[in-house]
Amino acid sequence: MTKNNSPDKSFTLPLDPRGTLLIIDRDATIISSREIAYGCYLASFNEVIRKADPEAGRLSEELFTRAYHPFARTGVYEVYYPDLAEKDREKIGEVSWNYYKSHYRQPEFNLLIPGMDGCLRALKEAGATIAILTASEADGTWMKKYRIPVDSYFSVTRLKKEGTIEGKKPEAIRYILAQYDKSAGDAATIGDNPKDHTDEVISIGTPFGLHSPEARRDLRRAVDIYTPRVEDLYGVFGLKPSPGQAE
Repeated sequence: MTKNNSPDKSFTLPLDPRGTLLIIDRDATIISSREIAYGCYLASFNEVIRKADPEAGRLSEELFTRAYHPFARTGVYEVYYPDLAEKDREKIGEVSWNYYKSHYRQPEFNLLIPGMDGCLRALKEAGATIAILTASEADGTWMKKYRIPVDSYFSVTRLKKEGTIEGKKPEAIRYILAQYDKSAGDAATIGDNPKDHTDEVISIGTPFGLHSPEARRDLRRAVDIYTPRVEDLYGVFGLKPSPGQAE
């Protein structure tokens, strides 16, 4: 667990979970994103890359996952398929997003990050309010199936469709704060992407689903508190995991 220097925020560890609003990203923080990311790649390979270059080789899931940088989604393609035209790179983005929207509800793409269910239960028992925020239209079905106790579930996509917000996650975070009548000092954001956070709220980086060293480095630089392992989250809030919960 690492606390970064933050001139705009003053806080000490451990944070008190009682009464704190935790705004937590879904993908790669609670639910594994490795499988869906590789599925998006396979769809892009079949629909775009192989057509543009019939001699192109397909990456294994292990190799793709190690090279995949979710904050710079075309990065893996620039490394392994440097000769793709710009129009093909744009097409990859479209194919990947369409594949995600069509498949993210499937069971094989909703596997828990080991230990996160126990961690969320411990935070709830300690008095935290838990709001899940996702960029997609996911509706919390898998939180219910795993019986993970959360207080609310927000989708950036749905909020934009409803006209509630115009922007992206930072605006959604401010909207959630208003819904709970909380100030920025009474909340923390938890997620694997710098875009899961906003400057005024304490940010906790969770690289559990990040296998790219570059992605982990970029996240660490962007957050106030960096938690390399699930069990480090317990330490951030002064909690002790039950035996076997955060292994």
